[in-house]
Amino acid sequence: MSLAVAIEAANAIVLAADSRATFGDPRGMTAVNDTVQKVFTLTPRTAIAMVGAAEAGASLIERIKPVLASQAAANADGISELFRQLAVQNFGQWFGAPQYLMGGQGPVAIPRPDVLFLLVGYGAAGQARIMSLGSTPPFNFTPNLSTTGFSTAGVVPLAVYLLNRLYRRGLDLEIAKDLAVYCIQETASQDGKVGGPISLAVVRPAADTQLADAAEIERVVRRVDQHRESLKNSFLNSGQAPPPAPPAG
Repeated sequence: MSLAVAIEAANAIVLAADSRATFGDPRGMTAVNDTVQKVFTLTPRTAIAMVGAAEAGASLIERIKPVLASQAAANADGISELFRQLAVQNFGQWFGAPQYLMGGQGPVAIPRPDVLFLLVGYGAAGQARIMSLGSTPPFNFTPNLSTTGFSTAGVVPLAVYLLNRLYRRGLDLEIAKDLAVYCIQETASQDGKVGGPISLAVVRPAADTQLADAAEIERVVRRVDQHRESLKNSFLNSGQAPPPAPPAG
């Protein structure tokens, strides 16, 4: 499992993810690998993160990127629709069309590899776009547009709680980076299915996507560590009496 976070900032969108893959039934012993790439430049002005079945997701991205490079549609709305069409086509070739069995509560989808993408960029009119596209029927890679200014995928409960509490529109870009990494680190501290080095991309209007290098990630992680320590100390020290005032004169 994984965690990916997308946050709209002032004149930019931040997309971040962990690097952990978990192997085995989570109800028993599992193994992990912390070297999985989950954030990609999809086109020069869009970025994408994946969670779920990493091998199937990586294969999709590897097949779709060259096709998108030859397309005229550069905005996120056009790219998301092309991505949907190509993902449906490739999944159909590999696993067949979504099929259902009748269950006690109605139709039940026959399982296919479960992969979910967060695609970010800007629309034709310059509006920020954060979209989730999942393989699970009945969605079948339909672009689902976020209207909250953020979106998450993977192990999301703690990240959604933090974003509901802390996010506001118009955040400074550096604060948005910190918040995305904070969500991942806090989730990793509570759920072993999230962890490993963090990757991060920044998409700006009318500019090419930037993937943060190791030095930039380290700077953000250090800032977030300071935030986490300050928050902890604010609670632990809140009940202490203030130091006595120095004597007069």
